[in-house]
Amino acid sequence: MILWLTFSLLITVCAHSESEEPNIAFDDLEDKDSFETINGQPAIFTDCTRKCYAGAPKRICYYKWVLELYNVMGTACGNCSKGVKSDCEKPQCVPADGVERSCLTINRQIDGPSIDVCKDDLVVVDVSNMMEGIEESIHWHGILQNGYQFMDGVPMLTQCPIAYLNIFRYKFRVPICGSFFYHSHSGLNKVNGIHGAFLVRCPQSEEIHGHLYDHDLPEHTIVLSDWLHVPASMHLPGSSHILNGIPENILINGRGRNTVNATQDLVPIPYTKLSVRYGEKYRIRIINSGTLICPFQINVEDHNMTVIANDGESCHPRMINTLTTYPGKYH
Repeated sequence: MILWLTFSLLITVCAHSESEEPNIAFDDLEDKDSFETINGQPAIFTDCTRKCYAGAPKRICYYKWVLELYNVMGTACGNCSKGVKSDCEKPQCVPADGVERSCLTINRQIDGPSIDVCKDDLVVVDVSNMMEGIEESIHWHGILQNGYQFMDGVPMLTQCPIAYLNIFRYKFRVPICGSFFYHSHSGLNKVNGIHGAFLVRCPQSEEIHGHLYDHDLPEHTIVLSDWLHVPASMHLPGSSHILNGIPENILINGRGRNTVNATQDLVPIPYTKLSVRYGEKYRIRIINSGTLICPFQINVEDHNMTVIANDGESCHPRMINTLTTYPGKYH
């Protein structure tokens, strides 16, 4: 009887997420008329990625996330490990660096789904915790929660953690522009996979360094994360000599390559690729979602880079050939 009740509840939660329109209250929006509308009511968008213009209507951006205990290189990946690249791109395939292990995912993705919005949009995220035995909360790293302090995602401080089979709604405005990210603020869930990019765009005319680049594209976002080949609880907490703060691999946008041992070839996971055209300038957003103490160094062969922002704030442009970034930093 207990197993039957649990199974029924799972079906109910999944059905709700697929078939029902989100019920979002608009009464607390003082500037409701400034949002895009349908039939006189603010419209709800499940994808707010767009070019931002001064004076354009704001949007309500809704996201439904299901957090699960999942597998790297599971059956959804087919023959990805044997070099069939199309299998690595299949929905629900989490390739990481090709080493099989359990992980935590958002909508069966690592990194989690990107949030890409314009300044002053209203962000609504329903987080469904389907990770048995694991509590969760999501922190929006770098987002100023002015008036939305209970949405900051700090368990036992701004909210109770989200228990298994429960849903929590995060709802807040984004008053600033920049390259941010979100991540788990519970236990070791972040290093096990719960993180992703959070981009807030301004009109290029309002970007003080907007004249320095030709393109600012959603696909030109780099999320760096450290990666272990076993769940983090097998390392942490523990003696410093076991791990030394150095990860077993680095993932770029959730992907990397690694040898299982010295006698085996690299598992041919497709690398993350950024496409550019000769002679044009691109804004690249770099997010260090690392958890351990190891910094990352980034350089582009035979190219210089110009740093124009750090931690969500514009800075004096500086040309460099190598960027050193520490966990929690974003550029």
